[in-house]
Amino acid sequence: MSMPRSTGMNRNRIIRNGIFTALVLLLAACGAGDGERSFTGQVEGRVYSVSSPVSDRLLELSVWEGDRLAEGQTVGRIDTAALELQRKSLIAGRDQIGLQLQELTLTTAQVKDTRDYYATTYRRNLELLKEQAVSDQKVRDLKLNADKWERELTTLRIKEQSLKRQQDEIGYKLEELDLMISKATLTSPAAGYVDQVYFEKGEFVPALRPVVELVSLEYVWCYLYLGESGIAQISPGQEMTARLGENTFRARVEHINSSAEFTPREVLTPENREALVYAVRVGIENPDGILKIGMPVVLEW
Repeated sequence: MSMPRSTGMNRNRIIRNGIFTALVLLLAACGAGDGERSFTGQVEGRVYSVSSPVSDRLLELSVWEGDRLAEGQTVGRIDTAALELQRKSLIAGRDQIGLQLQELTLTTAQVKDTRDYYATTYRRNLELLKEQAVSDQKVRDLKLNADKWERELTTLRIKEQSLKRQQDEIGYKLEELDLMISKATLTSPAAGYVDQVYFEKGEFVPALRPVVELVSLEYVWCYLYLGESGIAQISPGQEMTARLGENTFRARVEHINSSAEFTPREVLTPENREALVYAVRVGIENPDGILKIGMPVVLEW
């Protein structure tokens, strides 16, 4: 099962490295004012945790740290022997219920025939009673028998419904087991690099614990925090340039928060802690994976 490490079953977690929760806000050049068109932000990216839905041994591990994986590529496999035994037990129980239903069908048919016989005989003798051709006691006895077999037939039909519900419940459990067995083959949820391997082949893996952590670096982003004058210089969709040493990358403003906030405490000095700013998310194209999570990059526009 694959999911971002900060959640549980196909959701991505956006991490922020170290104590810099949002952004390292530093002027790339000389000033500290919002009028500058060059700011330094910290690269952020998407991290995926590949985990198992069941607790058991790690039978296979086919990747290692630093490997580049394609989306859907096999990472490893969890032992499913216990799940397979549960599946066989459920199938045996389902087959047993099937035999009971077959037997019940035959019994129901016999009871229905008996009920129909007494019901038909009762109606016929009821007409004869009007002509005083039969005794009143005989008619009452026939009615009692017809009612008795009607109740028996109702009981059998209720039992049949109960067995069918049990059969359906087993079917649902089998579907759940089949899903867990299929997820025991761990695959990469996206293209990326193996950043961490937490378990070795043969080790016991608790349910939902990450086995491998992947980092996707093809597209990264960073946050800028700009005041009123700075926010007036940019707009969503605006092109920017991200710079790391001699390397440059295409960047674009993806989102500007609609409400102001205090600049993150971790990146402030006492003098400017009270400044209100707007968070700006800037996406950066990183096809060669040069930028890594946590790196500072200079954004220019």
